[in-house]
Amino acid sequence: MAGADRGRSADYRQRRAAGSSDLFAQDAFRRTPDGWRADSRQAAFRPARLRCAPPTPTARRVPCRRMRLASGSAPPPARPPRRSRALRIALGVLLALAAVCWAFDWNWCRPLIQHFVMSRSGRSIAFDDMKVHFRHGLDPTIEFHGLTIQNAPWAASRAPFLHAGRLAATLSWRSLGSDMTVIDLIELDDAQVDMERLADGLRNWRITRPDDRGPPHVRVLALDARNSSLHTIHRGIGLEAQVSTTPLPAPVTLAGHPDLPLTRLLTFHGQFRDDPFEGTAQVSDLLAFGATPRQFSLRLDARSGAVRLEASGVSNDAHALGDLDCDVRLSAAGSGAAKPLPEALARLRPLLAEGHVGKAGDRWTGTDVHLHAARHTSAVVDATFTGSFKSETPRRTLKATLRDAVVDVGELSAARGKPAAEEHALSTQPLPLARLRELDADIDLRPARITGTESGLVQSVRTHATLASGVLSVQALDAAVAGGRVTGGLKVDATRAPADVAVDLEARGLRVDALSATLAANGALAGAVDGRVALKSRGESERALVSGASGSVTVSLADGASVSRRLDAKLGLNGGEWLRTLFDKAARVPVQCAAATLALEHGVATPRRFVFETPDTALAAQGSVDIVNETLDATLTPVHKTAALLALDKSIHAEGPWHGLKFKLVPASGDAPQRCAR
Repeated sequence: MAGADRGRSADYRQRRAAGSSDLFAQDAFRRTPDGWRADSRQAAFRPARLRCAPPTPTARRVPCRRMRLASGSAPPPARPPRRSRALRIALGVLLALAAVCWAFDWNWCRPLIQHFVMSRSGRSIAFDDMKVHFRHGLDPTIEFHGLTIQNAPWAASRAPFLHAGRLAATLSWRSLGSDMTVIDLIELDDAQVDMERLADGLRNWRITRPDDRGPPHVRVLALDARNSSLHTIHRGIGLEAQVSTTPLPAPVTLAGHPDLPLTRLLTFHGQFRDDPFEGTAQVSDLLAFGATPRQFSLRLDARSGAVRLEASGVSNDAHALGDLDCDVRLSAAGSGAAKPLPEALARLRPLLAEGHVGKAGDRWTGTDVHLHAARHTSAVVDATFTGSFKSETPRRTLKATLRDAVVDVGELSAARGKPAAEEHALSTQPLPLARLRELDADIDLRPARITGTESGLVQSVRTHATLASGVLSVQALDAAVAGGRVTGGLKVDATRAPADVAVDLEARGLRVDALSATLAANGALAGAVDGRVALKSRGESERALVSGASGSVTVSLADGASVSRRLDAKLGLNGGEWLRTLFDKAARVPVQCAAATLALEHGVATPRRFVFETPDTALAAQGSVDIVNETLDATLTPVHKTAALLALDKSIHAEGPWHGLKFKLVPASGDAPQRCAR
């Protein structure tokens, strides 16, 4: 036995040394208790000494690891192409299915469909004819003629939920069997549809799941309705509407969209939260839903009370407010209700806003939008708004530029309303500061012309305002006021309640005659005023903000100011000088210096520094100004710089509300006036 093994090993080494390439050319080996043995046509070998020969250029690989077919061996037979075979089988199945759908009489399924609907919802369904065919490739189209579906037992209307001369629904085959069935197109001819939704989410159009109040399971992408009507009620939002569609006598080409001619006329009316509305809309053949790439054209004219909306353009969602590209005109005129406009805005009628409006996703754009309020207020706005008022994400942002603005302050004040005589001008109503946390904004107000004031107090305003995370910053404020300039800024931090407010303003060259109509009429004081206001406060209403105000107010008369000689005599309690003014009423006295610094604490201002000096008189002042309650309690003590005949050694005391001050003479306080810096 050992000799035989040695013989076989020698034979193996001999063949290996000879470079034989047919060592593994045969198909099979067998294993015996003595080791591996080949059949009679092969040489024996031991597995432990098995080595593969180096590859040769003519060798072919086989599935065994590092083994090659001998150069003279026949190649294995070619396998049939599995992919092409599967494709042929699938194509055959589809052709057979299409042939069955075409040839099969689907009316045989009528009892099954009626039993299924009745067992699920307890409602009857009837139709004259039913067909199934394929459209757009593999998408099946189910077509009914003479279809009637009973309404839900709880519905307000006893009319059928659906009665249609023809209904065809094309389903997306990819969505069949999924949680959301997609209907690419619904076609209606001579149909009457009654849709109702209760406040708890119960819907009468859910036939197979009548008690389901959850999210939708069917999505309709397009509707082609001809000579049909819809009555819908949504009790959750207080909406009831009646819509009908009829064909236009001839297609109408919409400017800029020749590929989507207007072919249908929609007429609608109803009420939304007890406010009636009505209107018409010319639309193209298909109405799209669900913000798909498919678009439809429209020309809308709707009214609700005194508000009228006109729009012309394209959109991709007739149900929700999807993407759109329209020319829009919104107006409010007359004395009727102006909902949904805010009451403060409705008071500015007539109102008009017209321009180009676009929407893509959550981004709104308004280009060259002309605004007109009342009769003399107007502006041109370019704005971009991102976000949704239905959710907090993405965060709402507004970027706008206002140009060519004209603001009639008189009209705005009249629309706001004046307080009653017994009421304080400072309102206790909460300011809408919490709304500052709802969005971010960047608004650039280019020079706006201010009109509507008799004295022309403010001529123009320009500023740049930013709002970020509840913090409003009014920067680079530059206003032309009373012939001078007011510059500075304002900051409102509404990140918490109550809000923090900081004001820092500086005034230069404000004419006294423009600030006060009374002084302008009698010429008692002439000149220009400079000032500085630095205040901080916290509150939720106008009155609360003033009550909590702290800071300083500085006012001074610029060089060149003067007072009438009569006023100088009155302030100095100089009787002799006052008698002289009876013969020279136009005489004037220069003001050598006049300045006051008021310390404001909790809405009450007290003089920290007061200087008023003419060549003959110097004044000392003490007292307080209650800005919250609009009262004054102050004492002026004159000091004569020169000898004065018939002069009184008294002080002037003023007390009472601003619009009803009472003056009287009191004993001199003895306070020494502050003098001008030399």
